[in-house]
Amino acid sequence: MAEIKELLKTKLIFPLREKVFNLNNKMGRFKNVLWLIGDGRSGTTWIASVINADRKARELFEPYHPLVLENSDLPPYLYSSNDTNNNAVLNAYNDIFSGHLAHRRIDFDNRKLFYKGLIVKDIFINLSASILYKNFPFVKPVLLIRNPFAVVYSKLQKKHWFWPSDLDVYLKNSSLLNRLNVDIISLIEHAKQRNNFVEIQFIHWALGNCILLEDFSANNLHLIFYENIKTSPDKELAKLRAYLGSNFDFVAKSTNKAVYNKASRVVGKNKDRTDHKNTYDYWEQLYSNEEFELGVNVLKVFGWFEAYLPNGEPDPNFFKSLGFNIKNAL
Repeated sequence: MAEIKELLKTKLIFPLREKVFNLNNKMGRFKNVLWLIGDGRSGTTWIASVINADRKARELFEPYHPLVLENSDLPPYLYSSNDTNNNAVLNAYNDIFSGHLAHRRIDFDNRKLFYKGLIVKDIFINLSASILYKNFPFVKPVLLIRNPFAVVYSKLQKKHWFWPSDLDVYLKNSSLLNRLNVDIISLIEHAKQRNNFVEIQFIHWALGNCILLEDFSANNLHLIFYENIKTSPDKELAKLRAYLGSNFDFVAKSTNKAVYNKASRVVGKNKDRTDHKNTYDYWEQLYSNEEFELGVNVLKVFGWFEAYLPNGEPDPNFFKSLGFNIKNAL
């Protein structure tokens, strides 16, 4: 029976879906692109479902992934800029942002006949976001940030998943190294020698957010914090709609409680949204002493230790210093 189901999916269902996507493309239904960027385990899958609660948009689930692109020139955490060879990544995102790319992995939940836009959800492309936006200025980038201790601990629980740990993707990129100070470079070099999973994931989180916020401004990037959308989802959705504009009418106008309370498919069918204190004291108890100290050190070296308050909430003053007023209320 399982073999028959797989055969039906391969030979009938997914080929039909591709025809549906092509039809929508020809009808101009993928012109409005919301690009949701965040580190893995930040809650991007869940928040995409909250934004797209009415299922009006086609969601592309992590198209920048080795299982999808199968191109050795496109490794996770690739840094691209004006002085690097960007042809491969630009070609890939031409297919992604246009809606031409179709793949079973990225289109798993797309079962509608007609769509009103695209939501592209990415977790490995932060460092190339700027050059991509310059080449595809019609997309609307949205950065999701979650407490790094929560992100890395969640990766620890899913350590058997695909979490790249080769820091050479940074150390062998001269264009990136030219942007980093000596302390950060030294940290990455020593982290490569230590090969500690937790430290490496903290580096991915810090570097991805640091570079992205340096390259963008509040005029062309909207920030969403996992912690804020958990406590005030309607307010955060309203701020998102104001940033996107009226053309992005697929964004939910209010919180769908059923979708909000349902764990995403990358969490598990029988797990609800996790609630915990989220304080530094809480996380210090869950990590080993070495892991916690390594995480704190990474954040301090990057200058991001104060991004979150001791109570686990994002610090508005920190992000205001970077040019993002996260206190803005409608």
